Amino acid sequence: MIKIDSAFDPKTESIYSVFQQPGIGYYIPLYQREYSWDEDNIEQLLLDLSKGIENCVNDNDEIRFLGTIIAVQETNPRLNIEPQDPKGLPSRIDKIIDGQQRLSTIAMLATKLYEHLEFLENKYLANILKVQI
Repeated sequence: MIKIDSAFDPKTESIYSVFQQPGIGYYIPLYQREYSWDEDNIEQLLLDLSKGIENCVNDNDEIRFLGTIIAVQETNPRLNIEPQDPKGLPSRIDKIIDGQQRLSTIAMLATKLYEHLEFLENKYLANILKVQI
């Protein structure tokens, strides 16, 4: 029998480090509830994120607790993950047990920010080309 105190190895990580670990993918099992955050939940997370960023600018020692994420490394992804594309599986998959609403919201926010920055970059480059012609 596994002892609960040795089953988990808690650690503090930045949002950046969670998403930038090479070769690690995250999987939300089908038994987890669907994404259900409403506008109030998202606004509260954005407020927490923006306060953390604001405080980091003023003080490098800022730590902002955004909640717990419990992830367990999937030991046999080829058997336990459905649906899957075997060619697209990362070398390691962590199953999200808790924190999927927060993690999903941050991932969607990062995706939209990236898309917007790419749009602004293309717009900027197009304007530079017009000026040079």
